[in-house]
Amino acid sequence: MPKGKRIKYFRADSASYQSSLINLLEEDDVKWGITADLDSSVKKAIKSIREWIRPQGLDFEIAEIIHCTNKTDKAFRLIIKREYRKQPDLFEGQYFYHAIATNLEEEPLEAINWHNKRGQAENFNKEIKSGFSMENIFFCKKHVF
Repeated sequence: MPKGKRIKYFRADSASYQSSLINLLEEDDVKWGITADLDSSVKKAIKSIREWIRPQGLDFEIAEIIHCTNKTDKAFRLIIKREYRKQPDLFEGQYFYHAIATNLEEEPLEAINWHNKRGQAENFNKEIKSGFSMENIFFCKKHVF
């Protein structure tokens, strides 16, 4: 960051769900939201949830719990979004889960909406590669201009 500037907010996908990054964000007093990996500890935490709330007019449920990893210095919130699958998955069951790790203090639905505005970078990259046939350029170095 340029001298005198600081990051106030950080939101990212699951590639950033790393204890060392979360510790740095906490140390720098940054408000953050990161898509959590659905690893075994997060799945276990989800199974412990007894109360789900369905926001009015929406077709999913949300819940939140306090969570930590073995290497984070502080516990954080896990906000879980649960969507019903019309056709249950053989291995994953009848629900699809999306988890957001965060230190935001907003209501869960507000935190989910804020987190989902992270720029859609994945979709832009996919559109460039697929929509303009750019995927071939990355693999065929002889024909790169």
